Amino acid sequence: MFQIGKNPFPRMCPTLLAFLVISSATARQVQACTFVSMAKNGLVLVGYNEDYIDLRTALWFFPAGDKTYGRILWGYDRSLFPYQGGMNEKGLFIDFNAVGSET
Repeated sequence: MFQIGKNPFPRMCPTLLAFLVISSATARQVQACTFVSMAKNGLVLVGYNEDYIDLRTALWFFPAGDKTYGRILWGYDRSLFPYQGGMNEKGLFIDFNAVGSET
């Protein structure tokens, strides 16, 4: 189990930090989401951000049902494609990432 104040990835964090610094310094300007995941000893951590200009963000909570897991979805408060990603109560994480093509 994860413990507050204990780093489960002592050797991986400097590598991740170096990757983020180098990639952000050399990256072209694009509008794309960033995903980071790490796993060690059965513990999986996932982080991401939605790089989009719509500030109307929203969270939706769905309780577990007889045949469904409880889940949280996130996205934007709009009628067309509001959901951008989510996670269920068992830890299944889903999101998508897309970038424009160069012409």
